Amino acid sequence: MGQPLEYRSPATAHHGTSESSCDFCNELSGGHDHAFAARYGGAYRRDLWHATSFAALPTLGPISANHLLLVPKAHVTSFALLQPAERKEALEAITVLESLIAEADAGVVMFEHGAITPGAAGGCGVVHAHLHIVSTPVSLVDLPDVAGVAWDEIKSTDWISECGQKAVAVPGYLYYRSPEGVGYFASAFDLPSQTMRRWLACQLQNAEWDWRQTEIEESVIHSINWMRRTEIFPPFQTGELSWSEDVCRSHR
Repeated sequence: MGQPLEYRSPATAHHGTSESSCDFCNELSGGHDHAFAARYGGAYRRDLWHATSFAALPTLGPISANHLLLVPKAHVTSFALLQPAERKEALEAITVLESLIAEADAGVVMFEHGAITPGAAGGCGVVHAHLHIVSTPVSLVDLPDVAGVAWDEIKSTDWISECGQKAVAVPGYLYYRSPEGVGYFASAFDLPSQTMRRWLACQLQNAEWDWRQTEIEESVIHSINWMRRTEIFPPFQTGELSWSEDVCRSHR
């Protein structure tokens, strides 16, 4: 295998930098020009759990209950491009989030569409790395059926580093982790928008997969309140800014 990737554009080479046109960068820096603020107002936050280099937040258009995103605070286009210390922190954060949302009778799936080179985001809705962590109330048997994609099983427990090694010669990739905990990698380019969301929504018989078409959602409000009530563990801590119960009730 090749060496893990270290590519970042000059504008994003240092921790804490952001890009003005990036939706997540704007939201995590406290701005108001992003998708969540457009729906729920700029005075309220959904990024309630913060680690040093990451934030966890409920997704817009959740496919299942407590569908979370793990998002790097620095602008980087895939988890494969994280620095070694960030990779370690990400793996710790994922373990905590999975333990909190796992269903008693099923499991958790995870997926990412990572862009390695500029313009390779294709089927990704926002070109800022974000890992979907989704509780699955039903068992999923098959690998995602994506046209032109060949899945390769990941052998290492450090899936982020292995994706970095496998992605050396490709413009972008898909990562999928099954409810059984088995990870898979596939090179990917020019996929339809929100490819993995569409597939998982179909498996869970959920017709609503397109977060761009959403407005105010009861499920998002529920997840925010759940996060406020739930004890979080290192490397996370609860953010100081949160959405009050009174505001949540006013949107019901």
